[in-house]
Amino acid sequence: GIDKSKIYYIPNGINLEREQELSEKPSHSDEINKIKEKHGKVAMYVGAHGMANSLETIVESAAYIPSEQVAYVFVGEGPEKPKLKAMAKEFDHVYFFDSIPKHEVLSTLSMADVLVVSMLNTPLYKYGISLNKLNDYLLVGKPVLFAGNVLNNIIDNANAGITVEPENAEAMANGINELLNLSTEDKERIKESSYKYLVENHDIKKLANKFLDICQLNTNTVEKRGIES
Repeated sequence: GIDKSKIYYIPNGINLEREQELSEKPSHSDEINKIKEKHGKVAMYVGAHGMANSLETIVESAAYIPSEQVAYVFVGEGPEKPKLKAMAKEFDHVYFFDSIPKHEVLSTLSMADVLVVSMLNTPLYKYGISLNKLNDYLLVGKPVLFAGNVLNNIIDNANAGITVEPENAEAMANGINELLNLSTEDKERIKESSYKYLVENHDIKKLANKFLDICQLNTNTVEKRGIES
């Protein structure tokens, strides 16, 4: 029932100067390189291992892609991690790593061929999402497989990859496989489109100025009303 003219929306932002972090040497680089030598390519998730992340869907999708085509790499911690590791015991191409410092996130993500985000299939997201990890994924510029049904699909808006039905392991596997087989030209287009979308919509400097402009606009409105009364 609130007047929409009173509502302003500012999304999560990212400091684009963090690009320099891509030169950092990831803590797990040696192990991930060995994984790539063994399996060829890597689909990666970096972030919290919680219930809302629906990571069991990613693990289950490993059943649909042979180990000689891709390895699944999970980096992070969370209450669901022990269960996920137990689920993954039947696969020889699913790997788990400890969490990493924030300044290593981008360089770690850059070692992947495909980045994966999985969400629960819940009506809660009809109001939108605000995942900071999506900004990191877009800044790296790798193709993204997004499994979710959300109001504001940032991956679609940025033309950064593919969206599939959430909690559907087979659909996820098909999407990952499609992204693994993109041409060099398609991958370069995704990289360019992802960065352009960040610059236009999530640059923290622009968002800070937008916030200040909104505050100033409302301050002026309040002052004007005070004078008129």
